[in-house]
Amino acid sequence: MGIKQVPGLSEEHPSEFVFCDTNGRAWGCEKTTLKTPVSYVPIDSGENKLITDLVKGAIKGIADGAAQSVRNATINAIPHSELTSIIFFEFDSSALSTQSKLSLLDVLPKVSGKKILIHGYTDSVGSENYNNKLGLNRAKSVKNFFIKAKSNTAEIKTFGNGLCCYLEPNRTEEQRAKNRRVEIFVVN
Repeated sequence: MGIKQVPGLSEEHPSEFVFCDTNGRAWGCEKTTLKTPVSYVPIDSGENKLITDLVKGAIKGIADGAAQSVRNATINAIPHSELTSIIFFEFDSSALSTQSKLSLLDVLPKVSGKKILIHGYTDSVGSENYNNKLGLNRAKSVKNFFIKAKSNTAEIKTFGNGLCCYLEPNRTEEQRAKNRRVEIFVVN
Protein backbone atom coordinates (compact mmCIF):
# COMPACT_ATOMS: atom_id res chain seq x y z
CA MET A 1 0.00 0.00 0.00
CA GLY A 2 1.24 3.48 -0.73
CA ILE A 3 0.24 6.91 0.43
CA LYS A 4 0.62 9.62 -2.16
CA GLN A 5 0.57 13.36 -1.59
CA VAL A 6 -1.29 15.02 -4.43
CA PRO A 7 -0.21 18.67 -4.86
CA GLY A 8 -2.89 21.30 -4.39
CA LEU A 9 -3.83 23.52 -7.30
CA SER A 10 -4.54 26.56 -5.12
CA GLU A 11 -5.02 27.58 -1.50
CA GLU A 12 -8.72 26.73 -1.87
CA HIS A 13 -7.69 23.26 -3.06
CA PRO A 14 -4.78 22.26 -0.79
CA SER A 15 -2.74 19.13 -1.23
CA GLU A 16 -4.30 15.91 -0.09
CA PHE A 17 -3.25 12.35 0.55
CA VAL A 18 -4.62 9.34 -1.29
CA PHE A 19 -4.05 5.67 -0.67
CA CYS A 20 -2.73 3.54 -3.51
CA ASP A 21 -1.86 -0.08 -3.85
CA THR A 22 1.34 -0.85 -5.75
CA ASN A 23 -0.58 -1.30 -9.00
CA GLY A 24 -2.60 1.91 -8.66
CA ARG A 25 -5.90 0.05 -8.35
CA ALA A 26 -7.20 1.65 -5.15
CA TRP A 27 -10.17 3.98 -5.26
CA GLY A 28 -9.17 7.62 -5.74
CA CYS A 29 -5.62 6.94 -6.85
CA GLU A 30 -4.21 7.36 -10.32
CA LYS A 31 -2.07 4.63 -11.81
CA THR A 32 1.43 4.69 -10.36
CA THR A 33 4.04 5.37 -13.03
CA LEU A 34 7.75 6.04 -13.01
CA LYS A 35 7.04 9.75 -12.66
CA THR A 36 4.61 9.41 -9.74
CA PRO A 37 6.22 10.07 -6.38
CA VAL A 38 4.73 7.61 -3.93
CA SER A 39 5.89 6.79 -0.42
CA TYR A 40 5.28 3.15 0.42
CA VAL A 41 4.38 2.04 3.90
CA PRO A 42 4.45 -1.65 4.86
CA ILE A 43 1.09 -2.40 6.44
CA ASP A 44 0.01 -5.71 7.94
CA SER A 45 -3.61 -6.23 7.00
CA GLY A 46 -4.08 -8.98 9.57
CA GLU A 47 -7.09 -8.73 11.88
CA ASN A 48 -4.95 -8.47 15.02
CA LYS A 49 -3.10 -5.31 14.04
CA LEU A 50 -4.50 -1.78 13.90
CA ILE A 51 -3.26 0.14 10.88
CA THR A 52 -4.71 3.54 11.81
CA ASP A 53 -1.59 4.68 13.66
CA LEU A 54 0.66 3.41 10.87
CA VAL A 55 -1.33 5.35 8.27
CA LYS A 56 -1.37 8.52 10.41
CA GLY A 57 2.37 8.19 10.93
CA ALA A 58 2.95 7.74 7.22
CA ILE A 59 0.91 10.83 6.37
CA LYS A 60 2.76 12.86 9.00
CA GLY A 61 6.07 11.56 7.62
CA ILE A 62 5.14 12.61 4.09
CA ALA A 63 4.01 16.06 5.26
CA ASP A 64 7.13 16.51 7.39
CA GLY A 65 9.30 15.43 4.49
CA ALA A 66 7.62 17.68 1.90
CA ALA A 67 10.67 19.92 1.90
CA GLN A 68 13.06 17.04 1.23
CA SER A 69 15.79 17.55 -1.31
CA VAL A 70 15.12 17.28 -5.03
CA ARG A 71 17.52 14.36 -5.25
CA ASN A 72 15.73 12.25 -2.64
CA ALA A 73 12.28 13.00 -4.02
CA THR A 74 13.28 12.09 -7.54
CA ILE A 75 15.10 8.90 -6.66
CA ASN A 76 11.93 7.74 -4.92
CA ALA A 77 9.91 8.59 -8.01
CA ILE A 78 12.10 6.74 -10.50
CA PRO A 79 13.61 3.58 -9.06
CA HIS A 80 16.80 1.97 -10.39
CA SER A 81 18.11 5.22 -11.78
CA GLU A 82 20.41 8.00 -10.73
CA LEU A 83 19.52 11.66 -10.96
CA THR A 84 22.32 13.17 -12.99
CA SER A 85 21.18 16.75 -13.53
CA ILE A 86 18.32 19.21 -13.29
CA ILE A 87 17.89 21.95 -15.88
CA PHE A 88 15.52 24.86 -15.25
CA PHE A 89 13.42 26.77 -17.80
CA GLU A 90 11.80 30.16 -18.14
CA PHE A 91 8.02 30.50 -17.99
CA ASP A 92 6.20 28.97 -20.99
CA SER A 93 9.49 28.11 -22.70
CA SER A 94 11.34 25.02 -23.81
CA ALA A 95 14.42 26.95 -24.95
CA LEU A 96 17.71 26.15 -23.24
CA SER A 97 19.50 29.09 -21.66
CA THR A 98 23.26 29.58 -22.02
CA GLN A 99 23.71 28.41 -18.42
CA SER A 100 21.63 25.30 -19.13
CA LYS A 101 23.78 24.46 -22.15
CA LEU A 102 26.95 24.80 -20.06
CA SER A 103 25.44 22.51 -17.41
CA LEU A 104 24.51 19.96 -20.06
CA LEU A 105 28.08 19.99 -21.41
CA ASP A 106 29.20 18.96 -17.92
CA VAL A 107 26.68 16.11 -17.99
CA LEU A 108 27.93 14.62 -21.28
CA PRO A 109 30.72 12.48 -19.72
CA LYS A 110 28.31 11.12 -17.10
CA VAL A 111 25.85 9.81 -19.70
CA SER A 112 28.40 8.43 -22.15
CA GLY A 113 27.42 4.93 -23.27
CA LYS A 114 24.44 4.81 -20.90
CA LYS A 115 20.67 4.74 -21.20
CA ILE A 116 19.11 7.98 -19.98
CA LEU A 117 15.61 9.12 -19.17
CA ILE A 118 14.70 12.78 -19.56
CA HIS A 119 11.58 13.98 -17.73
CA GLY A 120 10.21 17.44 -18.52
CA TYR A 121 8.02 19.24 -15.96
CA THR A 122 6.00 22.44 -15.77
CA ASP A 123 4.44 24.68 -13.16
CA SER A 124 0.68 24.75 -12.55
CA VAL A 125 -0.11 27.62 -14.94
CA GLY A 126 -1.99 26.41 -18.02
CA SER A 127 -4.09 23.41 -18.94
CA GLU A 128 -2.97 19.86 -18.32
CA ASN A 129 -2.87 19.13 -22.06
CA TYR A 130 -0.77 22.22 -22.79
CA ASN A 131 1.60 21.52 -19.90
CA ASN A 132 2.04 17.86 -20.92
CA LYS A 133 3.20 19.08 -24.35
CA LEU A 134 5.41 21.79 -22.83
CA GLY A 135 7.02 19.28 -20.46
CA LEU A 136 7.70 16.95 -23.38
CA ASN A 137 9.11 19.81 -25.47
CA ARG A 138 11.48 20.68 -22.63
CA ALA A 139 12.66 17.07 -22.48
CA LYS A 140 13.08 17.02 -26.26
CA SER A 141 15.16 20.23 -26.10
CA VAL A 142 17.63 18.47 -23.83
CA LYS A 143 17.59 15.35 -26.02
CA ASN A 144 18.27 17.47 -29.12
CA PHE A 145 21.12 19.21 -27.32
CA PHE A 146 22.72 15.83 -26.55
CA ILE A 147 22.31 14.76 -30.19
CA LYS A 148 23.84 18.00 -31.54
CA ALA A 149 26.69 17.71 -29.02
CA LYS A 150 27.42 14.24 -30.44
CA SER A 151 26.63 12.47 -27.18
CA ASN A 152 27.21 8.75 -27.41
CA THR A 153 24.44 7.71 -25.03
CA ALA A 154 23.14 4.20 -25.57
CA GLU A 155 19.50 5.31 -25.56
CA ILE A 156 17.54 8.47 -24.76
CA LYS A 157 13.88 8.40 -23.77
CA THR A 158 11.85 11.57 -23.19
CA PHE A 159 8.72 12.10 -21.09
CA GLY A 160 6.42 15.08 -20.63
CA ASN A 161 4.69 15.70 -17.33
CA GLY A 162 2.07 18.40 -16.99
CA LEU A 163 0.14 19.13 -13.83
CA CYS A 164 1.99 16.76 -11.53
CA CYS A 165 5.18 16.06 -9.68
CA TYR A 166 5.84 19.50 -8.28
CA LEU A 167 8.85 20.22 -6.11
CA GLU A 168 7.18 23.32 -4.66
CA PRO A 169 3.51 24.29 -4.08
CA ASN A 170 3.23 26.81 -7.01
CA ARG A 171 2.00 29.69 -4.81
CA THR A 172 4.77 32.16 -5.73
CA GLU A 173 6.80 32.86 -8.86
CA GLU A 174 9.91 31.54 -7.10
CA GLN A 175 8.16 28.25 -6.31
CA ARG A 176 6.79 27.91 -9.84
CA ALA A 177 10.28 28.53 -11.26
CA LYS A 178 11.59 25.49 -9.36
CA ASN A 179 8.90 23.32 -10.97
CA ARG A 180 9.78 24.33 -14.54
CA ARG A 181 12.54 21.82 -15.06
CA VAL A 182 13.97 18.78 -16.78
CA GLU A 183 15.44 15.94 -14.78
CA ILE A 184 18.03 13.69 -16.40
CA PHE A 185 18.44 10.15 -15.08
CA VAL A 186 21.00 7.48 -15.84
CA VAL A 187 19.33 4.07 -15.69
CA ASN A 188 21.26 1.46 -13.73
